[in-house]
Amino acid sequence: DDCWMVRDFKIIRNGSGELYVAMPNRKQRDGSYREIAYPITAEARVMIEEAILTTYKAICGQQDAPRGAL
Repeated sequence: DDCWMVRDFKIIRNGSGELYVAMPNRKQRDGSYREIAYPITAEARVMIEEAILTTYKAICGQQDAPRGAL
C-alpha cells in the first residue's frame, strides 16, 4: 500500500551458486548480527524472498553475478 519501506536487503550467492535473500541486520556488540526487519512466518519469508529475487532477476536479466553480496 506504499506506506512502509525496508532497505538493505542483500542478495547473496552461496557456495553452490544459489541466490538467497539476507534480511536487514545490525552488528551487535558481541560481533554477532541480528535481523532488524524480518517476516514472522515461513510463508511470509518465501513471499518476500520470491518478490525480491524475481525483481532482481528481471533487472539483471538473470545474468550471473560474482559471489558475495550483490
